Amino acid sequence: LKEENNNKNNNNLSKLSKDLSIIVQEVHRHTNRLLKAGLVQKDSSTGYFSLTTFGNIVVMQLSALDFISKNRNYFSDHTLGDLPLKFIQRVGSLVNSQLLTNSVAVFEYQKELFSTSGSYVYTILPEVPQYLIDSVMPTIEKGVRLRYILSYNAVLPKKRHGISKHEKFHTLINKEIVQRRMIDNIQVGLIINETQSMISFSTVKGKTDMNSAFCSSDPIFHDWCLDYFNYKWENSKSFNPEKITEA
Repeated sequence: LKEENNNKNNNNLSKLSKDLSIIVQEVHRHTNRLLKAGLVQKDSSTGYFSLTTFGNIVVMQLSALDFISKNRNYFSDHTLGDLPLKFIQRVGSLVNSQLLTNSVAVFEYQKELFSTSGSYVYTILPEVPQYLIDSVMPTIEKGVRLRYILSYNAVLPKKRHGISKHEKFHTLINKEIVQRRMIDNIQVGLIINETQSMISFSTVKGKTDMNSAFCSSDPIFHDWCLDYFNYKWENSKSFNPEKITEA
């Protein structure tokens, strides 16, 4: 049942029976239970059923269970890390997403996300492999704003110092096209531009699994990711290059 105008949503017993592929008698039993629970209401003149306000609120909460249930195998060896309660309560916002389960798929999506950015790229990463530096440089050279958060003792490739674009990178920092901050620990990884987002959770051992990720261009998914980035940005500290580990 959907909360729509009753003239457009003719959910009577016969229609529900057809839509659900079950007999009318069984639909009748289920609708009686929903009526007694106050989840649905019945128009006495038309026989059409619709969600009550209470029922609609309950349905809106089901997205969190849907997300966890659809990805129960993933969460058998992953956790929500150090997510604050206010983001856990909104985790249903991530339901309309695709789970990438191998490093190649994650890498390809990251490249697409960087290359399609027109305004900004925000990242939260426990480490920065060379391929990410190579992918993001053409984007920020176009003037796309980059904000990134690293953890203390994050691992960066020593090779980046030998890249001719390294000096230009620091020029972009001075122009504040690139902004960077640090936090004590990262358990949830994130990359987001103005339309696409991807998020990686931690393993049960507490390490961010950057070889798998949920990705989506869904606006609700995006809003959740953007809110989370802004929360971490506001609670981060100044960038300290001495805390970086090079490899």
